Amino acid sequence: MRVEALPGPTGTDFFRRAGVGGTKIGSSRKDDPAQVAKQGLDALFSGKDKVMAGSLKTWAQGMADKLLPDSLKAEGHRRMADPAQPTSSRPRAAPDAGRPVSPQTRGTS
Repeated sequence: MRVEALPGPTGTDFFRRAGVGGTKIGSSRKDDPAQVAKQGLDALFSGKDKVMAGSLKTWAQGMADKLLPDSLKAEGHRRMADPAQPTSSRPRAAPDAGRPVSPQTRGTS
């Protein structure tokens, strides 16, 4: 049996070590790691193969992830990954900036 635990941002040292502590998600309130671990273990021991571990906010985000179109989710993730600064001073990237170029489209522009 494979248990799929889907925690949201959890209060560990991950964001600081990854160098993203200054982003919106890095500086936001996080789920308690003990609660997330307990929920995952409880699911494992009760035979569940999937659990949305963490807070009610994390659960709501997981449900939104199932319902929202990919373009809207991508914009939300982009905003969460930007350094924490006023939105008006953020430079706007071109729509394709930073997107990997596939071998099929390379050199076709």
